[in-house]
Amino acid sequence: MRSMRIYTNNQEQKPNISALKTSVVMSEILEPVSNPQRLEILRAVAFEMKSFSAFSELTGLRGGNLLFHLQKLMESGLILQQHERGDYMITEKGFKILQGLNEIYSSLQNYPLQNSSKQRPEKNDLMERKEKNRDDYLNSGILIFNFAAFNLETFHFLALSG
Repeated sequence: MRSMRIYTNNQEQKPNISALKTSVVMSEILEPVSNPQRLEILRAVAFEMKSFSAFSELTGLRGGNLLFHLQKLMESGLILQQHERGDYMITEKGFKILQGLNEIYSSLQNYPLQNSSKQRPEKNDLMERKEKNRDDYLNSGILIFNFAAFNLETFHFLALSG
């Protein structure tokens, strides 16, 4: 079974992964980008500064709703505002998080679980919904923590149906 090899092949990374501080990862990395509008805002300022009105047009949010998301990103240190009524720009931390998400997304594009439809033509509704929502999980950063659960669920699904 392919999913079981991950335990034998990645033992050298165990100390690095064990050092992750879950609360810090959640509050400073995943939570700020777990909202689609905030991730769009972060992507928008990756290469150029943007104004409040540009974000409003991009996200469809107005006034206080948009300000709430901008403040979340600023409080997390992912973006900053040039001056009180100025344009917004990405910080080094924000850019590194965006790069990391891009690397995760790119590395999973050819992952075998994405091609499960070729291996097994019949899928239940749950599997179809998970495949349909895969990009949403990737874009929000949640995939990092749901990945292991999805593998386990897929393993159980295949074991029960095989």
